[in-house]
Amino acid sequence: MYGLDSIDWTKCIFDGMAAVYEPLIPYIVGIIASTIVYGVLKWFLHRVHDFFCFEMSAREQRKAHKRIDDTVDFFSAAADFISNLRSNNKQK
Repeated sequence: MYGLDSIDWTKCIFDGMAAVYEPLIPYIVGIIASTIVYGVLKWFLHRVHDFFCFEMSAREQRKAHKRIDDTVDFFSAAADFISNLRSNNKQK
């Protein structure tokens, strides 16, 4: 007979947490990967813009970077929207 003293509570807790988080791993990895890709894209576009438009003032550069960020965010949202539409059509 097993008593409460012989149960490995840490193993039970981590097994329970793994059962909850394991199905979410593909979604979490996708979120992290898309965040990294869009972050690198924004950084790269900022550097390209700074290279070609080096005569701009700091205020103009901030405005241009904001426009770049808004454009990348728009395409990111559009890609998410299109992927959601495709997944909804497959479920029907």
